Amino acid sequence: MMLPRVGIAIGDPAGVGPEIALKAALDERVKRICRPVLFGDPKAIAAHAAACGISADVATVALDHFRDERLEIGKVRAAHGRAAVDAARAAIEAAMAGEVAAVVAAPQTELAIKQAGIEFDGYP
Repeated sequence: MMLPRVGIAIGDPAGVGPEIALKAALDERVKRICRPVLFGDPKAIAAHAAACGISADVATVALDHFRDERLEIGKVRAAHGRAAVDAARAAIEAAMAGEVAAVVAAPQTELAIKQAGIEFDGYP
């Protein structure tokens, strides 16, 4: 039996979200029940993996959020808010297209999203 793919939006790329997403995707208990797929910028995923001393070898839908923007871990920035919402949007669209069976989202920073000018009242 093929396990369902579950999309994990990495949340705020400068916050704790990517670490939580990575650790969940690498956890054997999670991998026994699904095939986790991270949605987010590979630079953010790699930076958090390096900071935590863990592998970044996880299936990923790569979103290019930091080609023209700086990733500043620990900082609240509009670019980080845009990236968090975009990762969630991409994961949700993948679910609606049948590419993943479900979506979970790591923590985001509402202030960063507000700084990006995005009206947002939290994940439904």
